[in-house]
Formats: sequence, C-alpha cells, structure tokens
Amino acid sequence: AEEFDDVSDYWADMDSAFADFTNGFGSENAMTEDVWISTTGSDSSSGLTEGDAFLTISRALEVIYPTPENPVTINIAEGTYSPIATGWSFPVFLINNINLLGAGEELTIIDAENTGAVIVLYQQGNISISELTMTNGFGGLFGGGISMNNSIGTSLTNMAINNCESSNSGGGLFIDQSSITMTGVTLENNYTGYSGGGICMNNSQSLMNNVMFRNNHSSAVSSALRA
Repeated sequence: AEEFDDVSDYWADMDSAFADFTNGFGSENAMTEDVWISTTGSDSSSGLTEGDAFLTISRALEVIYPTPENPVTINIAEGTYSPIATGWSFPVFLINNINLLGAGEELTIIDAENTGAVIVLYQQGNISISELTMTNGFGGLFGGGISMNNSIGTSLTNMAINNCESSNSGGGLFIDQSSITMTGVTLENNYTGYSGGGICMNNSQSLMNNVMFRNNHSSAVSSALRA
C-alpha cells in the first residue's frame, strides 16, 4: 500500500497503537478470491485454479484476506495431504471467515502423521469445514483432530475424523467455550487418555445432526460430554 489508509488488517493489525506507513510498500497483494490447493501444486503458483494451485495450506492462509462480508473458500483437491507427501505442517491454525472445502470425504484426506493436531481454532469464527477426512492427528493434551477454544460459528459438514489421539481429553474433537454445528460427521477410532474418546465439550454449545460415533475410546470418564 502506498498510503497509511490503504494498509489493511491483512498486513498490520495495530489495534489501539499507531504507526506511520508512509512510503512503505508490500511485495504482493492480499487475495480476496477463492483459492485452490492440490497435491501437484506449487506454493509459487497463483492459487486461483485447480490447475495452478498452491501445494500447502500454510501458503494459502498467508496470502488470503477473508472478511465477514467476503469469506474466502480454500478448495482442497482430491488427494492425501501430509508432512511427507506434500510438506504440510501441523497443527494447521485456521483464521476467521474461511470455508475449507474438500472434494469429498473419501477423496480429500488430511493426514497429520501424528506430528500434531490436525486443526486448531483459537478465538476464531465464521469457519466451515466440509467434504474431507482428517486422520492421524495427535493433539497433546486436548483435541487430536480439532481443538477449539473460544471460537464461535464453526460448522463441520459431510466429513470424518478418525485415528486421532490426545493424552487428556477429546481424542477426535475438543470444544471449549465455543459453538459448533455438525452435520453428517463420523468420528471413528479416536482415543484419549482421560475423557471423551470421540468428543469432549466444556461450556460450549453444539447442534448435531446425523453424527456417528464408532469405536472411540477413553481411559476414564468425567462430567464432560463424551462418546
């Protein structure tokens, strides 16, 4: 941006501070369009089509600028995305106002290979995740598949979370002081060392429709929701 008024929160969120960006400039423009990720993509691509897609979600998240008025969809093409196969790093920390859209539950696989939780949401909102599978996430204490804290307006649709693990609570999903809507979600073969093999919820709100739990395990139980 050439003038201070042109600097958006994408580049600098100053809150109550002040900075003078006069004569400053950026090396690339923020992207407000929907973007693509592919197993055959490259992080030097434009990201605007499946044929010219990014390779990693970290690249997509660093260049997009979603807002409440203009959410951005990150399309994830068919394939398996993991540290070994595609260089993804876990956990993936999502940002506000995005749609994470796979090609289908059986077609788009996000495999953390036990290097970290798959997705972390901390004080985020207006996020949808659909048409994919998350697997082999290890969340440390909480949430091997998805760990949510102080996040609102999240929806999960037509997806699966399986073979994920945490040492304390919420093998598949850990939801704390958050709100979530789940439709057509399967949680299978997830494990935690304490409470809620499939899901653990604390001080949260959830609307569940057609959510299936299969073969989830925990070593103990508590007052938290568990399945």
